[in-house]
Amino acid sequence: MSDLDATLLPPGRVEVAARWHALARGEVTRETVHAWAVPWVEGEGALVDFEDPLVVTALQYLHGFDLCQDPSRPGVVWHGTAGEGEWCHSPDDIANGLTRWQAKCALYDEDPQGWIQAVREQARASIQAEEEEHGRRPHAVADPTRHPTTHLADSYPRPDDPMSRQSHDRPDSS
Repeated sequence: MSDLDATLLPPGRVEVAARWHALARGEVTRETVHAWAVPWVEGEGALVDFEDPLVVTALQYLHGFDLCQDPSRPGVVWHGTAGEGEWCHSPDDIANGLTRWQAKCALYDEDPQGWIQAVREQARASIQAEEEEHGRRPHAVADPTRHPTTHLADSYPRPDDPMSRQSHDRPDSS
């Protein structure tokens, strides 16, 4: 069997935590961690059935810690490299995000089914509140835990949390 035929196995919690710790300590670059996470967020690995939903969450964070923004173009963010713009996530955001993720892991481990139910309820409430705010009729809400790339507990943006910003492709250079 060649390497091309090998199935891309998802990392486990220990591996993603080690990458996140290394980034928080400055031992690896944002770009390196992003590149490592790409196969499971954008590539073939995104189709893998993850047993642990919090690994998916961690991979999405690691994938997005290289997001840059240009103060002269509000709302435009892209995956970048040092010096291309301002980082969307400060070193403190990265470290604090790791702490929050570890706390969520502990809650999940205490009661996985209860955690999943709470996440579903949070997602439904968030969608309903947004629809009511915008005067739209509420619609049936899909189960946010069914798709492997759902951001689970962080599936909705929170204005007070810089780690829940949405990302977009690199802006064109025009």
